[in-house]
Amino acid sequence: MQKAVFLLLGTNLGDRISNLTKAVQAIEQRVGPVVKASSVYETSARGKTDQAPFLNQAVKVTTQLDPEEVLRNILSI
Repeated sequence: MQKAVFLLLGTNLGDRISNLTKAVQAIEQRVGPVVKASSVYETSARGKTDQAPFLNQAVKVTTQLDPEEVLRNILSI
């Protein structure tokens, strides 16, 4: 059975756009197809404010994996 999973992505190091692109590609390979993606937003770091700004994006993925498998795959990316 297909399930919807919503993931929030963020990066503030190196080539941030490339990092998001590679993350989406890895998610599609390991979890399932990205069926919707938000625009990319730049936000300032919170807490430790001496960091570079973040690029953030939300994605909707469909998957047949159970939640533990999704988490395991996401943590390995």
